[in-house]
Amino acid sequence: MRRVHVEELEDLLERLDGARYGAYKRLYSVEIVAECGVARFTRVQGDPYAPPSVLEARGRLRLPPLASRYPAAVSDYGYRLLYRFSRRVSRKRGTGNSGFVGVPRPSNAMLRRSGFEVLGERFVARVWVGLPARGRRILGREAYETIRGALGAICDAVKGVGGEGLERHVVNYAVQEELRERLREEKLAAFIGEGAVLPRRCGWCEEPLPDAVPFEPPPSLRVELETRWGVYAGMGIPRGFTVVTGHPFHGKTTLLEAIAAGVYNHVEGDGRERVVALRSTAWIEAEDGRPVHGVDLSPLIHGLPGRVDPRRFTTSDASGATSMAASIVESLCAGAELLLVDEDRAATNLLHVDERVSKLAGPPPITPLSTYARSLSKLGISVVVVSGALGSLLEEAETVILVKSFNPARVERRRVEAVKPRLPECRRLRTKPWRSKPRPPRLIGRDGYEASLESNRVLVEDGQYNTIAALLSRSWEGTLREIAERVDRLMEEGFEAIVENPPPNLTEVRGLDFIHALARLPPGHVQPS
Repeated sequence: MRRVHVEELEDLLERLDGARYGAYKRLYSVEIVAECGVARFTRVQGDPYAPPSVLEARGRLRLPPLASRYPAAVSDYGYRLLYRFSRRVSRKRGTGNSGFVGVPRPSNAMLRRSGFEVLGERFVARVWVGLPARGRRILGREAYETIRGALGAICDAVKGVGGEGLERHVVNYAVQEELRERLREEKLAAFIGEGAVLPRRCGWCEEPLPDAVPFEPPPSLRVELETRWGVYAGMGIPRGFTVVTGHPFHGKTTLLEAIAAGVYNHVEGDGRERVVALRSTAWIEAEDGRPVHGVDLSPLIHGLPGRVDPRRFTTSDASGATSMAASIVESLCAGAELLLVDEDRAATNLLHVDERVSKLAGPPPITPLSTYARSLSKLGISVVVVSGALGSLLEEAETVILVKSFNPARVERRRVEAVKPRLPECRRLRTKPWRSKPRPPRLIGRDGYEASLESNRVLVEDGQYNTIAALLSRSWEGTLREIAERVDRLMEEGFEAIVENPPPNLTEVRGLDFIHALARLPPGHVQPS
């Protein structure tokens, strides 16, 4: 591979001016020496209308001691700079995608992304570059300006990582990490900081609602968590079975969604910077029609018609109750320590049993979640349910939080008799590779099968669907927990551990998120032992 400086690249591209578009493939054999490192094309598009090419740059990164302890925070900061600088140099320079330079827009969550990775003392940056053409003839001068602009955006981002804003960004990240670490010490499932802004501006927006009521913790659940950067007051949700109740439109679901978002750290100005939850949190819903692959439902469902064995339940078209029970079991087997359930999206018959129906139809074949949650509590697994209509849940709960006018108005704590704990049998399984194209919130398989991931409310970026699709394209074997832990390790290693020559549009996922997708593969792709 030949190394050239940016200035030499101009001569090379001018010689390609007017040639057929395929001549751009010569860029594969060139390494470009830039101010901040060495760059190369890992993908060269074959047509100006095709997805843009990928330019990757590598170099050294000098970080202050605090920043070097939090590479994920530095990666997030560098990516946001790269997004901003690439937008400045991107412009139309011909037909199709000619002249485009960019990376996907980041969410408010502070995440690792393939567009800008920090690996020890080195960085890897990747951007899309639309190589210019008029029709299908190369525009050499415009190509040089586009590539030079892309390299400039990368180098400006690298310089910015050494700037003043980095320390503030890293401290914000570090505070949230320490708050999350305090949860275990204080036996809490989640923490909502005083003054947090939980409502969003709209249903699909990330911006906080203007003039929203700041969160005020109730005295009975008020806690103070100490970090190196100060003491933070807020509401601590204790481990165990908690029910959040109140009238409609008063903010119950908003509180639950904020807890779900608390598995990630958030940028300043988001309003949820001091809202943290256990990293191993799973959102549970009923999903009529989802597949289930040999899952042990017996802790929740102990009788099914037609002599169906609930200990090895398999179907391609689950009902509301069986789909929700399967999601609970899969999450527990994958290592979830906090389950979040919204009554509006749940199977009511799995939440509680109505005594009047039992008198008429006989004993139900279901152990309701309200009862099972107490046995999980004895095992250190917490459940938070939002319910405004099922009074029986209030009687079973260890903690009841009443939400009124978007803030907890009253809290009850009580001792509830524990039920003998019982965990499901977590079997080993083997999967076949499944190749798909992400269409969030779905993955569309090459076989035509659509795997819906809409029920995972923790996913916040399209790049996470891209990462899940890449992971599903390989085979897996082991228990759900073993596979989830393997995915978490891959995220630590970097995106090259997931796919060769990563594009700029991959975002980190938790092992739990991958298990959620793996469990929804088409029939025949998952074989339980």
